Amino acid sequence: TVRRELSDIMAILNWGARRGMIPRNPLAGYEMPRRDDEIIQPPTPDEVRRIIQHAAPHLVRAMAISYYTGIRPGRAELLALRWHNVDFHNRAIFVVSAKKHGLPQRMIGLHDELYNLLAAWRREDAEKPDTAHIITYRGKPVRSLKTAWAAAKRRAGITRRLRMYDLRHHFVTALLEAGAPLKAVSMLAGHSSPETTMRVYQHVTQGLLESTIGRLPGIGIHNGLDTDTGDKTGVISDG
Repeated sequence: TVRRELSDIMAILNWGARRGMIPRNPLAGYEMPRRDDEIIQPPTPDEVRRIIQHAAPHLVRAMAISYYTGIRPGRAELLALRWHNVDFHNRAIFVVSAKKHGLPQRMIGLHDELYNLLAAWRREDAEKPDTAHIITYRGKPVRSLKTAWAAAKRRAGITRRLRMYDLRHHFVTALLEAGAPLKAVSMLAGHSSPETTMRVYQHVTQGLLESTIGRLPGIGIHNGLDTDTGDKTGVISDG
């Protein structure tokens, strides 16, 4: 994200310099940060449970919501959630999407476990000073989860690289591997199109495409050889 935004700034400055609006691009020669294209294996359910066992209450809420909705875990989506975004009657949560060129807003159905958790948390929050935000710390909205996440992960004894954002990756990966329709998963994730989902999760979708081939029924072709005599027959067996 940082690299992409810096690229936009560089393009704007270059555009202005070419048209004489500024003497020169002041960032000319600036060394851009390297891309972080490492594919991180999403957390397993066991890892999620271990981190939750060592997490502060506000992080428990954040992790549960992220795990069951795939919501982006920053200030734009997860930390912006308020109780009026939860529709208990229709068992859904309304998400105003981050500005990522995807869907501007989306409704995500509530898993039974998340529905029960939200109902319990709503009762807890009835007496709190801030009754608007779902995720709060010491009565105030939370602006970042990095410190709480790092502390809980350390106490859980998990040393491999794992980010809060990887709960979102788990959500999409698990649904795709379970056979959920690509378009439905794309909409739940807030992507602009299924093509975006396929591009971002290429390592997952490619494996699914390959495994799908194995579902095609065979018709008994034996490479032109009679399986009993080894003679070339070029026939298809009755079996």
